Amino acid sequence: MRSRSYEPSTEHVGDQRIAVGVLADGADAADASFGVQFLLAGISHSKTPLFGPEFQIYTPTESILRGNFLWEVISNPATDMTTDLSPFTAVAGNTQQLIDAVDQALLYGRMPGPMRQSLANAIVAQSDNNSRMQTALYLTALSGLYAVQY
Repeated sequence: MRSRSYEPSTEHVGDQRIAVGVLADGADAADASFGVQFLLAGISHSKTPLFGPEFQIYTPTESILRGNFLWEVISNPATDMTTDLSPFTAVAGNTQQLIDAVDQALLYGRMPGPMRQSLANAIVAQSDNNSRMQTALYLTALSGLYAVQY
């Protein structure tokens, strides 16, 4: 196994200079792990670019595949993979209890307020408790907070 060394360089993003790693031994990018300076395209906060190295390894194609897989598990819980959704179905009639249950199960009680509000808006638009439960689980499991942090 050959060792790799990285030489820092800088790039300009808007009027900001950022440090990026460059392979010093001439190896191609496929040999390197993901870079900590991976920029989120089109996303900035107060004209400062936001970095998200975890999104370099979670591609748009993977997010679609993950969404399809999650929907199959949530909407058909007794097929290939047995999933007990009864704790969520039991509280689906109460939006706040459902959000709390999903928050505790998937995000360890760390769901931010704006996400809770968006989830509540989507849940109340559903016509029955089963749809409410599916919506809460699906949207939370697809969120960037769950996909990256947990």
